[in-house]
Amino acid sequence: MLGTRPEGYARVRLGRGVVGNTTYGLYAVCAAVVGISAALSGNPTAALYADAGVLVCYVLYLAGTYAFAHLHPESAALGDTEWLKWHQSQIAAKDLPTIPVIAPSLDPHSTLQTIEHERKNAT
Repeated sequence: MLGTRPEGYARVRLGRGVVGNTTYGLYAVCAAVVGISAALSGNPTAALYADAGVLVCYVLYLAGTYAFAHLHPESAALGDTEWLKWHQSQIAAKDLPTIPVIAPSLDPHSTLQTIEHERKNAT
C-alpha cells in the first residue's frame, strides 16, 4: 500500500508531552462516549447529557493542558523522563564556555583557521 511495509507501523508511537497526552485523552473520550451511548441506548436523553458531560470534562482538560504548556513549554513539549534528561544536560553545560559565532562557509573543505583568516582580512 503506497510503498509502506506492515512492520513499519509497529514503530509508530505517539509523541510524549502535550501532543501525546491530549491524543490519549481524546481516545479515552471516544471510548467513553461509545460506552455511555451503548449503555444508555434505552434512554437517549440521559446518554446525550452524559456524553455532553464527558465532552465538557475533556474541554476543561484541554484548557488546563494548554495553559500548562504555555507556562512551561520545555516540560510540556518533552515529557517526564526526557525533560529530566534535558534539564540535566542544561545543568551539566552551565559552566562550559560559549560557542563562538563563526560565519558560515560554502566551501566544504574550509577549516576553522581559514574562516578566521577570512574574517580578519575582511575587517
